[in-house]
Amino acid sequence: MEPTDITFLNHLDVSHDNYTLKVRIIKLWRQPSFKVPGETYAIEMMLMDEEGNKIQATVMNKYLVKFKKLLEENVCLLIKKPSLGFNIWYR
Repeated sequence: MEPTDITFLNHLDVSHDNYTLKVRIIKLWRQPSFKVPGETYAIEMMLMDEEGNKIQATVMNKYLVKFKKLLEENVCLLIKKPSLGFNIWYR
């Protein structure tokens, strides 16, 4: 197995997508669907890297079949090529 270059959360850039993140899920919660009662729209998480940097992450419902077994609080994950988006606040 070849060594993996880990990127810390404070070095992420939305203009690139070839990252590998090593994070721990420190908080996890379900976002309910507004259209279908009792169904999960997405799973939201707070992730933390080895330097203590934190980021919020979302796994949409269509990907839960593939990743649901891996998503638990206090679990460490290697995430390769995550999709990133801008953090824009509107007032």
